Amino acid sequence: MSASAYINGRFLNQSVTGVQRYALSVRATLEETAVTLTPKASSTLRRHYWEQAILPAKLRNLDSPLLLNLCNTAPIRYSNQIATIHDVAVFENPTWFNPLFAAYYRWMLPRIAKSAKHIVTVSHFSKLEIQKHLGVRPNDISVICPSLSSNLLNARVVKPSAVSERPFVLMVGNHDPRKHIDWAATILGEWIAQNGMQLIMLNQSSSNFKSKPNHANNAVLLLSNVNDSELKWLYQNALLLIQPSLYEGFGLVPFEARQFGTRVLLSDIPVNREVHGQNALYFASNDRNSLIEQTAFALKSLPQKAAHAYDNTDFDSSWKKLIERFS
Repeated sequence: MSASAYINGRFLNQSVTGVQRYALSVRATLEETAVTLTPKASSTLRRHYWEQAILPAKLRNLDSPLLLNLCNTAPIRYSNQIATIHDVAVFENPTWFNPLFAAYYRWMLPRIAKSAKHIVTVSHFSKLEIQKHLGVRPNDISVICPSLSSNLLNARVVKPSAVSERPFVLMVGNHDPRKHIDWAATILGEWIAQNGMQLIMLNQSSSNFKSKPNHANNAVLLLSNVNDSELKWLYQNALLLIQPSLYEGFGLVPFEARQFGTRVLLSDIPVNREVHGQNALYFASNDRNSLIEQTAFALKSLPQKAAHAYDNTDFDSSWKKLIERFS
């Protein structure tokens, strides 16, 4: 088995969030160039061991080819590699995470940044954060913004069985404190119901984060394990997508929503302004009154369908040029 590059396929055993969607897009782009190596281990601990011990040993037996790491983690003791770091939120606010998870990532990320030949990230905001927290030189970081998932774009449309005929507002994200969706749901749930609508929260819980869902409320419908066909239906039929994040590396969900004409309301944080610009409406981050006021304004004043203005045509060529440069 030989190739110009190999992909760390540990992400193939993980739940699919924006980070994994990014990795799947890279893998699809490089399918004729790079071979994916995937752990057989089922537990998280064993997959860590595979990544840190078995994977680099296997690569050394192949004359140490270029390794592409796409989801924040990478072998610490392997130098011929490119590491993708989506954000450094564990440095910005470790209290958002499970303490063991935060401690491990705060220990691991500087070592990955030091050993890797090059770092890829997903926004200029994240590039500045990596420079600040990990001390990486600007020339050693490339910004390659995500592309939209072809699986999602091409999925057939299927309505989730749990969804009623009521008009709805949508939020998508893990129960991660920095996503702030539980805060927003607590504020908006009853208000949305009083206005004849429903709030649908599409999310997954994770032991990596501190917050857990807590919505014993008929105004809020919690959905999990939604596939691409169902997600596409939700995007196409939502009155509004709200993303109340306190911190993001990029934020792919609003782009997915806009692709299907969904109007979006975002927290006013630097990365949202960078990547969405004038194509979104904003509310003051972590401000209850602003969230309610701007939600009401968006539902009343924005066009019924949003124009899509995102097409990252450089995604494929940027990754291929990076392989040519370092392999």
